Amino acid sequence: MNTNNITNISDDLSNRCSPSYTEDEVTLRFEFEELFADWFKNVASRHANWIKHSKRNYLGNTKYIGQEMIKARLPVEVREWIKKHVDRDLDWKQIKNLLRLDESRLDQLENNTRFSAMPAALFVKYKDVKNLIDARIVYLTKKISNDKESIKLCVDTLKQEGFFSLLRFHENGPFLLSWASPWQKKFLEEAEEWYIDSTHKTCKSLNNPAENNYLFTIVVRSPITNKGVPVCFFITDREVLSTLDQ
Repeated sequence: MNTNNITNISDDLSNRCSPSYTEDEVTLRFEFEELFADWFKNVASRHANWIKHSKRNYLGNTKYIGQEMIKARLPVEVREWIKKHVDRDLDWKQIKNLLRLDESRLDQLENNTRFSAMPAALFVKYKDVKNLIDARIVYLTKKISNDKESIKLCVDTLKQEGFFSLLRFHENGPFLLSWASPWQKKFLEEAEEWYIDSTHKTCKSLNNPAENNYLFTIVVRSPITNKGVPVCFFITDREVLSTLDQ
């Protein structure tokens, strides 16, 4: 399979091989990182399944060359295929449709019990896709490493784009983050009734990582569709009236 160049993941095959080690425990040493990378790509990543145990000493800022082994048991080209589609904003449902095997391929697998290669699509699991989607969301939304400062920058960006937003921190108390787009604010102001939906444990609290946040969504009835439509969101780490009144 040509690395980074999968056109149809259901048709491309990924070769699997069994280790030919003579002992239960084998120690391999590599003089250069390039040699390790070549071995990992062409040998270790082709194993059907493997478990890694490591003991290492850090000298100064010496980079651990085995850190790539922690990522996944997926071949490099399959990881790149997933990343390419996640970068195109495809979600798990859309990617799952691309992973489906046609009837002829399924018949081929069922009738051939001895093979050294399998469709690359069979290696992709939900968690593989979710991890990349989560990482991309963090990359796109988190402005800087400090969470509070990052949120402040996000609020500034929302205001520049015409959103209505509110951010308040209280000393030794709860925080409140709220936002709504111009069209949502219009629906909110014209609505006669509001409904509030609460979702627990959406993320960690900005005040105390040991605690969780609540995501509240204000929903009103749309005069156009006669169905509920979300018109405002707010996040807080305290489900108390004094916070919600803000």
